[in-house]
Amino acid sequence: MDADAVAAVLTAAQASRYHPALVLIASSGLRKGEALALRWDRVDLDAKTLKVAATIARVNHALTITEPKTARSRRAVPIPPAVVAMLRKHRTEQKAERLRAGNQWTDSGSGVHHRVRRSR
Repeated sequence: MDADAVAAVLTAAQASRYHPALVLIASSGLRKGEALALRWDRVDLDAKTLKVAATIARVNHALTITEPKTARSRRAVPIPPAVVAMLRKHRTEQKAERLRAGNQWTDSGSGVHHRVRRSR
């Protein structure tokens, strides 16, 4: 997509829960599976970098997290300052959401794009 199309997608997704993932993908060049498998322990907001160490894909109708296929795919990626600020806000919102969920919280990982999973 060209820059105008990317800007239009990001604007349209502004209120979506996927907005942070889309901004991260657009600003860093991460692949979708890399962004969705990203965990907070791989993100260094102070150093403005993240480490790609996993990818997620659908295999036999199930989501599977694996290591990237090549050594070149396992890499450090710089994060622009505006995206660092967005991720700091996103992290704070995630923590608040977890607190609000209380005992309804089911931890399914500490991913950057993780949201509340309520137990049934």
